[in-house]
Amino acid sequence: MDFTKQIVKKNPYDSANIVNRNFFWWINPFLKQGYSNELKVSDLYKCPKVDSSKRLGEKLEKEWDNELETAFHKKRRPSLLRAILRAFGFWYFMSGSISILNEGIIRTLQPIAMGYMVYFMQAYKHTQHIKDPDNDLLNNYYIMAAMIILLGIIYILWYHPYFFKMQRKGMQLRIACCNLVYKKALRLSHKALGRTTVGQMVNLLSNDVNRFDNSFIFIPFIFTAPFQTVVSLAYLYWAGLQWSVLVGCSVLVVYLPFQMYMGRLFSQLRSKTAVLTDERIRLMNEIIPSMRVIKMYTWEKPFAKMVEIARRREVKKIKFTSMLRGVNMALFFVSSKTMILITFVVFVKEIGQIEAQLVFVALSLLNNVRQSLTLFFPYGISQGSEALISIGRIEEFLILEEKEVESVCIEKQDNTTKSQVEKDTGVWLDNMTASWAGGDQTEPTLNSITFGVQPGELIVIVGPVGSGKSSILMSILAEIPVLSGHMNVNGKIAYASQQAWSFAGTVRENVLFGSEFNDEKYKKVLHVCALEKDLQLFPNGDMTIVGERGVSLSGGQKARINLARALYCDADVYLLDDPLSAVDAAVSKHIFEKCIRGYLKDKVVLLVTHQLQFIRNAQHILVLRDGHTEALGTYPELVSAGIDFIKMSGDEKPETKTGAELTTSGGDKSLSRSGSVRGGGQPRSISMSGQSHTGVEEDDELQNYIEGEKAQIQRGEFQRSGSVRAAIYWLYVRSGSNWFWLTLLILSNIGTQLLFTGSEYFLSLWTDMEQDVINFDWVRRLDSNWMLIIFALMTGGLFLLSLVRTTIFFTICMRSSITLHNRLFESVIRAPISFFDNNPIGVLLNRCSRDLGLIDDMVPATAFDAVEIFVQLLGVIIMNAIIDPYLLIPTVILIVIFYYLRKYYITSARSVKRLEGITRSPVFSHLSNSLYGLSTVRAFGAQKSFERKFDDYQDSHTSSWFLFICSTRWFGILLDWLCWVYLAAVTITMIFTYETRSASEIGLMVSSAISLSGMFQWGVRQSAELESQMTSVERVDEYSHLVAEHNLESTPDGKRPPNDWPARGDIDFEDVSLQYNPEDPPVLRNLTFSVKGNEKIGIVGRTGAGKSSMIAALFRMSPPSGIIKIDGLDSGSISLADLRNKLSIIPQDPVLFAGPVRRNIDPFNNHTDKRLWEVLDEVRLKHAVTELCGGLEADIAEGGSNFSVGQRQLICLARAILKQNRILVLDEATANVDPTTDSLIQQTIRDKFADCTVLTIAHRLHTIMDSDKVLVLDAGRVVEYDEPYLLLQNDQGLFTSMVRMTGKGMAQSLKEMAKIAYDGKHQSTTSSTAVSAPGDVPYHRFQISDIKESLAKEPAKHDNIPESREELDEGLHTESSSDSSNGGNDGSGSDGAPDNGSADQIITIPTNSANNYKSTVL
Repeated sequence: MDFTKQIVKKNPYDSANIVNRNFFWWINPFLKQGYSNELKVSDLYKCPKVDSSKRLGEKLEKEWDNELETAFHKKRRPSLLRAILRAFGFWYFMSGSISILNEGIIRTLQPIAMGYMVYFMQAYKHTQHIKDPDNDLLNNYYIMAAMIILLGIIYILWYHPYFFKMQRKGMQLRIACCNLVYKKALRLSHKALGRTTVGQMVNLLSNDVNRFDNSFIFIPFIFTAPFQTVVSLAYLYWAGLQWSVLVGCSVLVVYLPFQMYMGRLFSQLRSKTAVLTDERIRLMNEIIPSMRVIKMYTWEKPFAKMVEIARRREVKKIKFTSMLRGVNMALFFVSSKTMILITFVVFVKEIGQIEAQLVFVALSLLNNVRQSLTLFFPYGISQGSEALISIGRIEEFLILEEKEVESVCIEKQDNTTKSQVEKDTGVWLDNMTASWAGGDQTEPTLNSITFGVQPGELIVIVGPVGSGKSSILMSILAEIPVLSGHMNVNGKIAYASQQAWSFAGTVRENVLFGSEFNDEKYKKVLHVCALEKDLQLFPNGDMTIVGERGVSLSGGQKARINLARALYCDADVYLLDDPLSAVDAAVSKHIFEKCIRGYLKDKVVLLVTHQLQFIRNAQHILVLRDGHTEALGTYPELVSAGIDFIKMSGDEKPETKTGAELTTSGGDKSLSRSGSVRGGGQPRSISMSGQSHTGVEEDDELQNYIEGEKAQIQRGEFQRSGSVRAAIYWLYVRSGSNWFWLTLLILSNIGTQLLFTGSEYFLSLWTDMEQDVINFDWVRRLDSNWMLIIFALMTGGLFLLSLVRTTIFFTICMRSSITLHNRLFESVIRAPISFFDNNPIGVLLNRCSRDLGLIDDMVPATAFDAVEIFVQLLGVIIMNAIIDPYLLIPTVILIVIFYYLRKYYITSARSVKRLEGITRSPVFSHLSNSLYGLSTVRAFGAQKSFERKFDDYQDSHTSSWFLFICSTRWFGILLDWLCWVYLAAVTITMIFTYETRSASEIGLMVSSAISLSGMFQWGVRQSAELESQMTSVERVDEYSHLVAEHNLESTPDGKRPPNDWPARGDIDFEDVSLQYNPEDPPVLRNLTFSVKGNEKIGIVGRTGAGKSSMIAALFRMSPPSGIIKIDGLDSGSISLADLRNKLSIIPQDPVLFAGPVRRNIDPFNNHTDKRLWEVLDEVRLKHAVTELCGGLEADIAEGGSNFSVGQRQLICLARAILKQNRILVLDEATANVDPTTDSLIQQTIRDKFADCTVLTIAHRLHTIMDSDKVLVLDAGRVVEYDEPYLLLQNDQGLFTSMVRMTGKGMAQSLKEMAKIAYDGKHQSTTSSTAVSAPGDVPYHRFQISDIKESLAKEPAKHDNIPESREELDEGLHTESSSDSSNGGNDGSGSDGAPDNGSADQIITIPTNSANNYKSTVL
C-alpha cells in the first residue's frame, strides 16, 4: 500500500512559535485524536520541511562528494565521518553544549542547595539547644528549600529541548544516510553487486542507521560526565570531605578504563554480530521469495538448518554481549555505594566524624557522578563506537565500484529533434569486447562483436544457453564494462528484461513508469501487449495494486506489463530480452505481429528470442556462441550458409547471397565473423510476407483465443489496534524462563532493592548516631567500626545480588529472543504458499530484520531499565512513607494523575509506534525491489523517479517517527513536572515539620526526591519505549502461529507410503477442484482423467486455463477437493513431505541460492562427488562448473546471477536427475532456453526418464507433439484428452485451434510430427502395412528420427510451383531433407554425414538427427 499519498495534513510544528515548540503544545490535538480513535496513516502529519529526505540527502551528498574529491587529490581514503561532521556537526555540538550546562551545573547545584538546607537546619537546631534560636538560619533554610524547587523548574526547561534536539539530529543523520545508501545502490556496477547482497543493504537501512537515533543522545556525555565529575569532586573536597573523596573516587580510576575496554569490546562484538546478521537476513531474503520451489523440492529442512546455523553464530555473539552487559550493569548499580563506602571509611578513620550535610550531599552528588560517568559516559563511548562502526560499514558500501557512465569505447546520444531521430538513430557495435568482470584477468563475456541496426530494422539475436545474448543488451545499456572496440548508441533506449519485473504500485503506474498519461497511446499499448482482457478481470482494472516484484501476477502478465512499459516509453531503440517465452503461442503471435512488427515497425529493435518461428521476419539475425559471432546475416543468407540454428527453424527457400559476406572454406559454407550490417534492411511493415492472406479472419480467431487471467491480489500489512496485551509480556517472559528462574529473578530484585534503600537508611542512622540524636537502642550500642563493617557487608551483598539479578535477567531475555526467532521461522517455513503470495516481501523481512534486531538488542536493556527503576521508585516511596506517612497523600494523588496521563499518552504513542513500523516496511521493500529491477530502472533512466519514491517513503516514515519522539517529549515534560510536584511536596513538608525531623531524615528524604526527578522520567520513558518495542514481539508472535500446511510431515502413527512408491507412476484425478480463496470461483473444476505409468503427457491451454493450478493441486500447494491417486494411493492421505519428495519438478523460473554448487543440486548431501560430476556432465554443465574456482564448492552468486537463465534451468534439470523419481513435471521448463538447450533437455528427459511419467506444461507446442497424450484445459476443465494426432482430426477442437494459431507452415509441421509419433507408437510405417507379429519389437515412442529418415528418402511431394508461401516452405523443407539424405553438394561424406571441418567452421546439422527434429519443425 502506498502510504505517501495518504499523508496530506500540514505539520503544525512548522508554524508553531518557540514556546509551543519547546513545550510541545502543538501536538495536543494529535494526541487527543489518538486517544479518541485508533490512529490511521491518514491522521499523520507531513514530516517537517527541514527533515525531508531529499533535503537532508542532498546536504550529506554534497559533503560526501566534496570528501571524495578531496580524498582523491590527497590520495587518501575518503571518510564519511568527515562529511557527516561538516554537514551536521556544528548544530549538533551547539545542541550538545546544553548538556554541560544542564548536567554539569543545574544538576550539581540542587544537591548543594539541599546540603545547605540540611546545614542550616542542623545549625538552627543547635541554637535551639542553647535556647537562643537564630531565625536567620531558619530563613536561609527556607531560601535553600525554595532554591531546590526553582532549580527543578530550570532543569525541566533545559533538559527536554536538549533531549529532543539530540533525537532529531540522530533522526536527520539516519535519513540522510539512508538516502545516500539508496542512491548509491542505484549506481552500483554488477561487479560491485556481486560483492554485496540485498540482505546487507537491508541491514544497513534497518539496523546500522538506527544506531544514530539513540547514540546522539549520549555522545555529549563523553564531555559532560568528566566536567560534572570535576565540579562535584571539587565541591566535596572544599565542603569538608577533603582527600577522602578523592580516595573514594579512585574506584572510577579503575572503573573508567574498564568501561573504555568494555566499549571497545562492545564495538567489536557489534561489528562481528552485524556481519552474522547480514548473513541471516541474506538467507531469509533468498528463502522467502523462493518458498514455492523450496516446498516443491521439500527443501525446508536443509534451509532451516542453514538458518539455524547462521542464527546460532549470531546468537553466540549476542549472548556474549548480553552477559557482558549484565556484568556492566551490576557494577554500575553498586559503584556509587562503593565510592561512598571507601570515602567514609577513609574519612572516619583519618579525618573526623560524618555529618548529615556531608553524607547526603555526597550521596546525591556521587550518585549523579555515578549516573553520568558510569552509565551515560560508557553509553556515549559504546553508542559512539557502534555509530562509528555503522558509519564505517556505510562508508565501505559507498566506496564500492559504480556503473561505468562514460567510457572511451562507448558513445551515447539521446536524440531530441525529429530530424536527428530519422537521420542518426541506431545502434552500432564495432569489434566490441566486453566482460562482466571488468578489467579482471578473465575471459571476455563478449568478444569482437560487430553489427549495426537502424530505424525500421529488426535484429534477432539467437544462440545457445550462455552464449552472451542478454549480455549484448546489457553492454548497450552500459551495464557491462566495454574493454575494447567501439559502441555507438544514438537515441532513447527502452528495455524489457528477460526476467519480468514490476514494482509495488498500480498496473498503470507500472506501465507509465513516470511518463505522462496519454489515453489513446496507453490503450494502444495495452492492446498490442494483449493486456486488455486481463485488466477487465482485475478488481480495479488498471488501477489495481500489484505487489512488489509482481507476486500477485502470473508469469505471462508480468512479462506483458514488462513489455508494455518499454512500449509506452516512446523510445528510439528497443531492447527486448526474450519477451515471448512466458506467454502461450497465440499471445506470442499476437505480440510479435501487433507489437514488434506493427507498433515498433519504424523503431530500432533488438530482439533476443528462442522462438525461432519468428526469425524469418527479421532484417538481420545474429547467431552467437560462447560470446563470439557465429553468423550474421538475413534469413535466406543464413539458410544458404547452412547455419544449424537457422536451418533447424527454417522453411523458406534459400535466396541469392547478398548483404552479408559469405565465404567458403574447405567446402563448408560459413559467414565472415567480421561482417557488418549497417542498414539496408527493409522496414518491418514490408517484410510481413505470407501474412496478407490470413487477413481479418485469423486476427479475429487470435483475439477470440486470447483470454485474460484474474490477478491474485496481495494484501498489505495488517495494523493491530489497542494496547499491547499482557499476554505478550507473559509470552516474552515465558519464552525465556520457567517458574524457578522467574521466582529467582523476582527474589533477587526484591533483595537488591532492600539492600540499596536499606543502605541509605542505614547511613541516616549512622549520621544520627554520630550526632547523638538516635532513638534506637541497638544503634547506640554500635560504634563506628561496626557501622563501617555493616555498611561494607550491605554493599558487598548488594553487588552479589545485583550480579545475580542482571545475569538471570539477560539470560532470560536471550533465551526469549532465541525461542521467538525459532518459532517465527518454523511457523513461516511451514506456512502454506498462499501466505507468501499474499504478503509483501518487505513485511516478512521487516519481521526477520528490524523486529528481531530490536528483540535481540534493544528490548533487554530497555526492559531492565524499566524494571530496575520501577523497583527503585517503589523503594523510595515506601521509605519516605515510613519516615512521614503523610507523604502518601500527595504520592497517591500524583500516582492517580500519572495513571491517567500515561493512559492518555500511551494510546496515541502505541498507535504511532505501530504506524512507524508499518510505514518502515515500504522503505525496505522499495530498496529490495529496486535492486531486483536495477537494469530496467537504469535502462529507462528512472533513477530520479525511484529516488523520489524512496524519499516519499522515507518522509512517510519520518512523519510517524517525528510524531513519536515529539509525543515522547510531551509525556516526559509532564512526568518531570509530576516529579517536581513530588519534590516540592517533600520539601514543603520538611519546611513545616522540621521540628519533628532530624537533619539526616530531612537530607535522606529530599535527596531521594531529587533522585526521582531524572530517574522517574527515564523509567516511565523506558516503560513506554518497552511497550513500543514489545510491538516487535507482538509482530513476531503474529507470524509465529500461522496455520501450517495440513499433514506436512509424517507422524509415527500416520500413514506412510511404501518405500518403492510409486512403482508405476499412475496418476488419477477424480473430480478434483481447486480454489485459492473461498470467495473466489474455482480455478479447477471437476477434473477427472487418468495417466498410465511411463506415459508422457502434454498439458496445454489458454492463459488462465488452470495448467499451473493443476500442478499446484498435484503437489498440494493449495489443498484441492476431490481425490488425486498415485499408483492407487490417495495422495491426500499421506504427508506432504512424503508426497512432494516423490515428485520432481523443473519450474519455469529457475531458482538458485547463494552458496556452493553442491548445495544447490544436492542439499541433503546424499550423493558422492563422482555422481554429481556425472549429472553435471549429462546436462552439459561440467565444463562451466569446472571453470569456476572451487568446482563443486564454488559459490553461486545471490540469485544465481553468475549463471545464465538457461544454465540455471540446467541445474534444475540436474536436481531432477539426482532425485530419480518416477513422476516428473515440467512447468514451462524450456521457455527461456534456446532450441539446442531445449533439445538437450528434451533428449535428457527421454534418456533419463524413459521409464517415468512425465507431465509437461508447454507454450511451445512442438515440445509435446510427440507425447503419448495431450491434456487440453479450458476455464479449469478438461475439454480434450487424447493422442495429439487424434485430437488434430477434430477441426473444431481447441487443440486444433491452438495449432492453427502458430501459422500455416508451423501448423503443418506440427501435424506431421504428431502423425509420425502416432504411426511410430502404433507400429505402422509408410513402407509396411502388415501387422507386427507377436514378439516383434515395437517402435519406441521417441524414435521419431528413424521415421523421419524413412520419410526423407521419399521423392519430393511438391513438383509443381507452389501456390502459397506455406507450400513453398514445405517444398524447401522436403527438398533440403532429401538433399541431405543423398549427400548432395553440401560437403557431406558418402555416408550422408557432414564433414565437420575445423573447429572454427560452421557445423551443418544433418536432418536425420533425432535430437534436433523438434527444432526442425520450428
